[in-house]
Amino acid sequence: MDYATRDGIADAYIPILILIFGVGMVGRARKAPGDRVFLKKLLVFLAGLMALSYGLLFLDRAISFGDALSFDYSTHTAVALSLVLALSLLFLPFRLMFAGSFLLYALLMLYQKYHTVWDVILTSVPVVLVAGLLARRLFARGSQPW
Repeated sequence: MDYATRDGIADAYIPILILIFGVGMVGRARKAPGDRVFLKKLLVFLAGLMALSYGLLFLDRAISFGDALSFDYSTHTAVALSLVLALSLLFLPFRLMFAGSFLLYALLMLYQKYHTVWDVILTSVPVVLVAGLLARRLFARGSQPW
């Protein structure tokens, strides 16, 4: 497989995740109308992670924190991880499959030399930390309903 083909696969990954998320949300809303509160919380969860992903991009462009820490902030890593985490909550039985797909995507980015291991790890840390905080707040027992 040549570089351009692998590049096309990498470019298709995030749109495919978005499509799966959208179809899954609509399907679940139709199939289980009682899950609407969960689905709203899941949208808040994903929106928060997307805001973080792009917020860090803008912050990096403004103050170059990646250069100061010797890494290249990877928006693709942050967005893909955000979607994978949201999909893992939406389709709990398939969470390992989604995690595996993210791992393969990260390996593809490394193989294509888009980013280094350090770039992927340092980009992933804030996403995982904020995801944990958001999940705890939004989905914990006794959390406030809408």
